[in-house]
Amino acid sequence: MIYDLVLKNARIVDYSSQLNDIMDIGIKDNKIIEISRDIITTSKNHIDLSDKIVIPGIIDVHVHISSLLGGPEGHKMMAKSGVTTAIDFAGPLESVIHSLYNKGSGLNIGCLESLRPGYNLSSDADKSQVKEVIDDTLKQGAMGIKIMGGHYPLSKETTKYIFEYCNEKKVIIAFHAGTLSSRSDLRGFREAVELAGDYRVYIPHVNSYCRGMTKEPLDELKELLQELSSNDNIISGSYLAKINATSGYCTNGEPLSKVTQNCLKIGGYDLTKKGLEKAITDGFAMVNAIKNDEKILLKGENGVQYWLDNKTDTTVSFPVNLMDVAYLCATSKDKNDEFIVDMISTDGGGIPRNVSLHQALLLVKFGAFSILDMANKMSYKPAKVFGFENKGFIKEGADADLTVIDYDKNNAYMTIAGGNIIMIDGTVIGEKGTLYTTDFCDKEFGNIKTSKIDRDSFYLDA
Repeated sequence: MIYDLVLKNARIVDYSSQLNDIMDIGIKDNKIIEISRDIITTSKNHIDLSDKIVIPGIIDVHVHISSLLGGPEGHKMMAKSGVTTAIDFAGPLESVIHSLYNKGSGLNIGCLESLRPGYNLSSDADKSQVKEVIDDTLKQGAMGIKIMGGHYPLSKETTKYIFEYCNEKKVIIAFHAGTLSSRSDLRGFREAVELAGDYRVYIPHVNSYCRGMTKEPLDELKELLQELSSNDNIISGSYLAKINATSGYCTNGEPLSKVTQNCLKIGGYDLTKKGLEKAITDGFAMVNAIKNDEKILLKGENGVQYWLDNKTDTTVSFPVNLMDVAYLCATSKDKNDEFIVDMISTDGGGIPRNVSLHQALLLVKFGAFSILDMANKMSYKPAKVFGFENKGFIKEGADADLTVIDYDKNNAYMTIAGGNIIMIDGTVIGEKGTLYTTDFCDKEFGNIKTSKIDRDSFYLDA
């Protein structure tokens, strides 16, 4: 057969089949057609990947590529880090679609639209308003809903009803812990578990709740892992970056985001605009700035000037994630030898911390988990939970989404999405991409390719 692309002599690592062997992969019409020892083909488009590892394309289920957080530069940054599929965890959806069309690098993109007080909900929204906003959001093309409670809290009652309605409709619901009654810390996580009850909820970046705000961080983590182990209805994720990301926007002389205020408190700074300026000057807070169509971190006088030039409406990052906590979140298992925290993601995209692959490879080399485990937490499990039916595994007939790893350099050598090479050796060549929606969507998107997730997957024991 004449294939569109043949990958030769690669070590294929696939969690679903437990394959870990040197094989060839034949790709045609965006699908994996053949996996065998030595593919015979007349195709001229073949690449020798000796000394490289191929895993199912990395699915980063928590990124930011919108005007609210991150920015469209994230498409290029993700492709360079080996990501083939990503879910924006805030929106606005319109901005995510705009970024895909104008800055897309060939990735598969979905969006969980955030429900925020003063934006699309009141903090004590009644049930009719919640239903109306969620229904409209899904019609417009969102994959699901995100409550940014830690940043922009809603009341406990409104939060719980959003859980209820999303579960009733079988819609993905994610929650950054925190309400008008709690903050983004372990107390907020406890409240999130209580509010979730028997409802299915995804709680991302659980290591964010173990920063020593209530007791010693490892004691906080111990309690958190026990809660997750005893609550099968909660799906969870964590990240491996030291820095976080939050809004630097200030109004009435103080940061609007409660997470930003938490970070200033951790660093011993005043919870004011002047306190944030001092944190940037000192280098404790770093401003996310655009350079060469990517994001970099600025601090000191340069950081302050960029922040002020943008009227404080920038993303800022703080080194508040403890690496021992991150390590244990990624590797801890329960009594059944199952990972307690289900997935690894970045909370990156347009935020310069797309380090999951690099850090996870270091954990593999350290012996903390196997490379098959890594493929599970970064590809297979995310695909199953979020309903990407034909992704997350390397089998004949699967989508040709693949991440090629340079194991010696701890990074991605090549990124392949839908059978198309979108990045090779640090150079991004992909364009646009595919928007993932649900069967609730009734909108056309012009020249943007679309596909749909299986909503039921979120409500199954993946």
